[in-house]
Amino acid sequence: MFSRALIKPFFVRDVYHDTDRIKPFADSFPNLFPGDGETFGVQPFLQRWFLDINSGFIFGNP
Repeated sequence: MFSRALIKPFFVRDVYHDTDRIKPFADSFPNLFPGDGETFGVQPFLQRWFLDINSGFIFGNP
């Protein structure tokens, strides 16, 4: 029961309707990529991006 209450806010429609809360993260995301033109794995960058977005949602900080 506790786990359901913990993740329920992630499935509320208003969370996905308001995209202004992810704008700062989306704007800064390309700056994480290396600028030297080399091939790189994007998974660590996506994991950090999702962690930043979700921790901002959980703790109320942009």
